[in-house]
Amino acid sequence: MGKKDAAQVAAPRPIASSTGLVKVQAKMHFAIPPAWTMDPLSSVLEQLDTLVMRYIPQLEGVLVTHSNAKFLRALGDIDGDAAFAAAPVSFTALVWRPEIGMALQGTMSLSLPSHVSLLLYDTFNAAISAAHLPASEWEFVHYSDAGESHRRSLTDRSIGFWRHKVTRERLGGDDGRLTFSVISMTVAHQMLSLHGSLLDDPFSVPPPRPGSLSFEQSLSATEPMDEQPEEVSVPAPRRVRWEDDSDEDVAEVQDNGEDDDEGVSDYRQPEPAALDEEVDDDDEHQESSAMMTELASGTEESEPDVKSGKKEKKEKKKDKDGKKEKKDKKKEEKEKKKKEKEEEKEKEKEEEKEEKEKKEEKEKKEEKEKKEKKEKKEEKEKKEKKEKKEKKEKKEKKEEKEKKEKKEKKHKKDKDVSSGRKRSHDEDSSAKKHVRT
Repeated sequence: MGKKDAAQVAAPRPIASSTGLVKVQAKMHFAIPPAWTMDPLSSVLEQLDTLVMRYIPQLEGVLVTHSNAKFLRALGDIDGDAAFAAAPVSFTALVWRPEIGMALQGTMSLSLPSHVSLLLYDTFNAAISAAHLPASEWEFVHYSDAGESHRRSLTDRSIGFWRHKVTRERLGGDDGRLTFSVISMTVAHQMLSLHGSLLDDPFSVPPPRPGSLSFEQSLSATEPMDEQPEEVSVPAPRRVRWEDDSDEDVAEVQDNGEDDDEGVSDYRQPEPAALDEEVDDDDEHQESSAMMTELASGTEESEPDVKSGKKEKKEKKKDKDGKKEKKDKKKEEKEKKKKEKEEEKEKEKEEEKEEKEKKEEKEKKEEKEKKEKKEKKEEKEKKEKKEKKEKKEKKEKKEEKEKKEKKEKKHKKDKDVSSGRKRSHDEDSSAKKHVRT
């Protein structure tokens, strides 16, 4: 999250309670899509629902619930040719807004040598790094040393627990509840996470910064671990150098890198106390030795113990290298199998493509043959039709000729009959005339 502007800083807000939950009367502008023009309040409520359990910069906290939403004006504003109308809305919001220095109580969910993870209200994440646990009071004990019977439940994914050096009491007691001071807050992907401290002076040690190992571990505390609890090496909270080790054997566990992590921002961290930038090698060696003495049993180690510790360290390093080699080998085999699978898939795709092409070619051939047959059939039918027409025309001509000849014969016959009748009439007439005379 970016830095807040002057207007936001100067704005008055309610003082957070010891739980971090506050009730505020909020005012925000919402865009109303054209589809919700007939029911704009439903659009606002739906948009507010999508903001629940997310960190909202305008509210300076996580929106838990909302109610009593209402428009402050009867009409919305449309800027230029924008498709959405913007309208101011007032609503009552329950916001989780913890503050730096506030004391909060959480339930422990994971214990590691590097940090302790907690859940607040079964919802929000918090972490306490090893540097913020008093080294003179607390020590980390592995289940492999203390026994599996110390696990709180079967779902416990911790590799051990923090124990008081004097009273032997477990950190968090039987119920795992722990009260801590908030030293910094982090917003990542609209989720708010806290970093706490159990020190008397919580700000004497700077909180984890983005990019450091303890910071990444605390954020990913809820993720399952790949390695078995017995095989996890205990990381030291500070830089440790053995007297007879070279620079290559130096184990630097905590990485305080200056690189920023994209999508993760540091929120309202207090300025840590000024620290000396340059420390002499002798001072650093003395500090490391003192730290190792505190992490042990509070008594000085003898020379054989140091040698055995070094030997154990080397063995662990060797085991770690062997596991890494095994892991790399498995990874290579997996990649090889993946590659082979991809090649098989490519081969199958090519075969399918060839088969498809063959099928398409066959279909084209069949279609061509079908077309040719159809054309031949049409041509034949056309020829037959033509021949039929010609025959019909011939027949009609012949019939017409015969009809004409018939007609002519009839006409001739009628003419002959008519001339015969006329002749006989004339003959009759002349006979009658002769008789009279």
